[in-house]
Amino acid sequence: METFFGLLVGNTLTRLVFFPTLAAIPLFFFGRARAQAAKVYSLVVSLIEVAFGLQYLLTHRGADGTFPLIHDGALPWITSYGITYDLAMDGISMPLVMLGILLLPIVILGSWKGIEKHWPLFGASMLLLTTGVLGTLVAYDLFLFYVFWEVMLVPMYLLIGIWGGERRIYAAVKFFLFTMAGSLLMLIAILWMGWTFKGLNGGVWSFAYTDLLRLDLPVHQQIWLFAAFALTF
Repeated sequence: METFFGLLVGNTLTRLVFFPTLAAIPLFFFGRARAQAAKVYSLVVSLIEVAFGLQYLLTHRGADGTFPLIHDGALPWITSYGITYDLAMDGISMPLVMLGILLLPIVILGSWKGIEKHWPLFGASMLLLTTGVLGTLVAYDLFLFYVFWEVMLVPMYLLIGIWGGERRIYAAVKFFLFTMAGSLLMLIAILWMGWTFKGLNGGVWSFAYTDLLRLDLPVHQQIWLFAAFALTF
């Protein structure tokens, strides 16, 4: 059985998702005076991430040039509630994942002169944001999707509050309040679907995407669930 560490060191989605966060750790030990070193380091990390993305794309595409649904391999996480660590990518999510990876060095280069203070923290925030964005795109368990969603909000709050415009503090607080309220609604919807699946399947919880697709919900419930997710965005 695969382990998380085994997935992390292989040519996997796990490496694509978590490499930016692991690479961000040294940036917290860069002093404020080492802005140039932080810029170069962040750019090098972003280019390595692009190389990892291209390697994954070229080695996992189908013989006909299409991109099939590929899982890293589900790992048990919170077993009492049926929550698993499961990442997967198909031909729909693949362009979005690659776009997120390719944008990282572009954003870092675009901020080379525009960002003047706290560059180590800025680089770390961008790398952590990349992990959150990629995780939400490839999470195949809805509870795991929610975790990545919350991870994504933390660096976004920092980016707005520290490097935003003239009213950045106001914008950051407003962003925090709106996203937290929306995230709570989304969490309730996710928990409700897991609880509904439990009631229909002998008391067994599951938040797996394929399991929740089997739910045959009335239209009015579908509308409420859609609204809970839509208000988050």
